[in-house]
Amino acid sequence: MWNEIPAMLGNLVGGITFVGLTLCATHAHTAPSRRVSHPAVAPATPDQVAV
Repeated sequence: MWNEIPAMLGNLVGGITFVGLTLCATHAHTAPSRRVSHPAVAPATPDQVAV
């Protein structure tokens, strides 16, 4: 049991680190950029502007 705890923690940290870094390095720059249009942050059209 005393050997399983550090092994499990090491596998978790190593797996998350190496898998995360690999996915980020290979996919982050090749993924298409997405534009999110949300009504709260969308620019107002002239008929929506209150004077």
